[in-house]
Amino acid sequence: MEEEKRKIMDKNLENKEQDFYDFQELKKIIETLRGENGCPWDKEQTHESLRPYLIEESAEVVGAINDYMKEQDQENSDHICEELGDVLLQVMLHSCIAKEEGRFTIEDVVHGISEKMIRRHPHVFYDKHVDSSSEVLTLWEDIKREEKKGRKREKSPLREVPLTLPGLMRSQKVIKKMDQLTDNKSDISQIFDRLEGEIKWIKEQSLPSEREEKDEKQAKEMEIRIGDLLLEICKISNLCKVNGEFALQEALEREIKSVENSIHSINV
Repeated sequence: MEEEKRKIMDKNLENKEQDFYDFQELKKIIETLRGENGCPWDKEQTHESLRPYLIEESAEVVGAINDYMKEQDQENSDHICEELGDVLLQVMLHSCIAKEEGRFTIEDVVHGISEKMIRRHPHVFYDKHVDSSSEVLTLWEDIKREEKKGRKREKSPLREVPLTLPGLMRSQKVIKKMDQLTDNKSDISQIFDRLEGEIKWIKEQSLPSEREEKDEKQAKEMEIRIGDLLLEICKISNLCKVNGEFALQEALEREIKSVENSIHSINV
């Protein structure tokens, strides 16, 4: 391992600007960082300690894509590339830790996802016929359910959506699964009735000022009502085929720009 480290360092110093590192070299770099003479911080990391970094790096990829959607220039394209590299780093670190524990390797990760893609696309790799994207999604879910049968930790499909997803995104995914599992499909008129009821209740409440102490019972009831209101908004978003999380982010961005422009005009 020490010899491998020296070779990598020598290569980097000799021709720093022209080197083009490939996947195998990245794998060796991560192993070196985690090795006996590696980086103290990298050596200390565990699956548990790395969790927040994976969430943060994934969010930064989405942010870079949002920037690219606004202006499709090389700088924003390079930004996506950089952020995807940071996500790949997390994949490599987790795989390296698992290899050290004798659990799995990065090769197992690559093999697993390759096998899954072939298995879940029988209309491409086998002779299954589909006529539309919606049929592809239905087929995907059917295959996924079959794969999970007999597993020790089989969960309710409604519990499969990760808790770590942003609230609006998770809610929309769970609601969609609810509609698939039951006959109680979301009805737009009933949703609007419930929305109006929640808004009416909230309007009738005397909202506490900043100086007033919050009544715990009233505060909890308000939290429940706001939660119910947001849930109905998620149902409408599904029916309109709108990603509520991204819609909210874009609305917030518009609001930020509006306030920034107002502040700028006052200061000019």
